[in-house]
Amino acid sequence: MELNDSIKSQLIESGQKINVEVIESLNQFYKNHYIRTLEIQKYDSRNLIGKNIIVFVQNNLFRFKSIVEGYVIGLNNNNPLCSVILLRTLYETTGALAFFHKKYEQYKGNSLPEEEFKIVLNKLFLGSKSQEVENAIEPYNVMKLIDATDYFLKKITGSNEKRFRLGYDRLSEISHPNNYGYFLGSEIKQDLSAVHFTDETKLFPLKYYYFEYFALITEIYKMIYKDIIKHREDLPYIVLKR
Repeated sequence: MELNDSIKSQLIESGQKINVEVIESLNQFYKNHYIRTLEIQKYDSRNLIGKNIIVFVQNNLFRFKSIVEGYVIGLNNNNPLCSVILLRTLYETTGALAFFHKKYEQYKGNSLPEEEFKIVLNKLFLGSKSQEVENAIEPYNVMKLIDATDYFLKKITGSNEKRFRLGYDRLSEISHPNNYGYFLGSEIKQDLSAVHFTDETKLFPLKYYYFEYFALITEIYKMIYKDIIKHREDLPYIVLKR
């Protein structure tokens, strides 16, 4: 995930060098936390939970990286709609990690029984609404995941403001094929005498990429992820190979 020279220059010239650094830091974050192989040497109930935790968290991390790469590709190729749709998906992916973090804390604090925690892991990783999946596990509603991120932020800031949900709702308006979702496709002449439809020569300003949302959500993701793995000694896995 690397910004092209043109976008880098635009960001730096507009006083947003920090956003270039945000992208660069994400490359290193992924390299630091990617795990190539998980080996389990002994089978027992807690060991299995630990394995499943690592499997979920690593798959979530890969999804995070892939979405970020797609966002940057849209940014590099003058495609803000693509980037914003992926940004909304990034909110959902972060929400899944936040929901896991919330339940993991409850499990470690003995307020969530082991069997219920297993159900949480199954729903987060194996949940599906597909009719093709036999005996599919009902997944969590996405808004439950979004609200889990606001729950995490409240613990840090003490604020009851639903900042994360508000951001998600805004991105949803742009992602859906309705009013905000169509505004990039045309421009009405000021005197209302004509409508100009967008073609490949149109260069979109950086504000349409909602970079402030991107910087916020990626930072929140890193905070949640690091808070999970700082308790790594509690996870009953045996060997991790990078």
